Amino acid sequence: KPIEKKEIQSDLDIENKNQWININEIKNSSIKNDIFLIVFDAMLSLDRAEKLKIINNKADHIKQLNFYGFNYVDNFNSNYIPTHLSLASILGSDFPVTEKSKRYKDLGNFFPSLLHDPGKPTNFYKMINKLNFTFIWAGNAHADCIPNIYVTCLAKNFKKDYVTKLRLLYLDSIYGYVLNYLYKRILDNQIDAEKFLSDVSIYDNTKNLIPKKSIYLIHLLKPHPPFEFDKDCNKFATEGNLEPDVEAEDYFEKYKIAYNCSLKLINNWIAQESENKDKAITLIFGDHGWFFSKKIKKKVRDEYNLNEFDFRSSIYFAYKIPKRCENLKTPKSSVNIMKFAMNCA
Repeated sequence: KPIEKKEIQSDLDIENKNQWININEIKNSSIKNDIFLIVFDAMLSLDRAEKLKIINNKADHIKQLNFYGFNYVDNFNSNYIPTHLSLASILGSDFPVTEKSKRYKDLGNFFPSLLHDPGKPTNFYKMINKLNFTFIWAGNAHADCIPNIYVTCLAKNFKKDYVTKLRLLYLDSIYGYVLNYLYKRILDNQIDAEKFLSDVSIYDNTKNLIPKKSIYLIHLLKPHPPFEFDKDCNKFATEGNLEPDVEAEDYFEKYKIAYNCSLKLINNWIAQESENKDKAITLIFGDHGWFFSKKIKKKVRDEYNLNEFDFRSSIYFAYKIPKRCENLKTPKSSVNIMKFAMNCA
């Protein structure tokens, strides 16, 4: 598809260009902590959510974060609008496409495809290999974990691992149809991101099994559609529609509910007690913001002089780091999240 300039904000990298040690210069012996990359898909910044009356008062949530040792970063932006580019830039600490890129056809360099082929020398695989990290991935129904020599999936068992590897081997073969069927039947054994955040004992048990330092990618498809929460944050069955009609009368209300339930998931995770979790570097962020109906676009343009791009690029970002890293400057855009984490680790 054509590259659209409105999807990219590479200029946001300029102010942070030289403030951290290059990841390639970090020595394995200096790494001390696990790293959590907790991604909420389509999570607007608290400021934008407050302006839209999605939340009543951003200060209430920030107070909760601060109580558990987290900091919230105002005016934080995603460098890309689509998830496949945003998460690729975060994991690789670079720009997979720029304003000068004319067109791309191969999605292999973008998320989640870049994690599926260990044979490709991606920046992310080079980094975790050099620094001897275990990479553990908890995904969602639309971007689930697939294990390989670099990727560990939570709650995987031999049967799933075996079928998955055969599935990759015979991807273009007639056997692929049979293996896809088996794969779907056993996919339910995998612990997804939402389940992982709901119970810190999953992390503690994983830490007992894999004591070496690890990077955890926890990717929730929330508050992104399909909207599957009621106003009390109870889940209900949906048709799994990833693109409901943005002009529908109840669209905004459904996003509002999903956003507040996402904040509830964050509050629940940070409040759970775990000595292992408290030692980790935890980064919680949106991959991009979101968009709304023509009526709401006009309202925010008239009242706040903000356009659609301002809402699609402004994202939630909160973090908790060890005291030794308190003087480390925080990033202003998502492409620098991994640099920030590795300079602290």
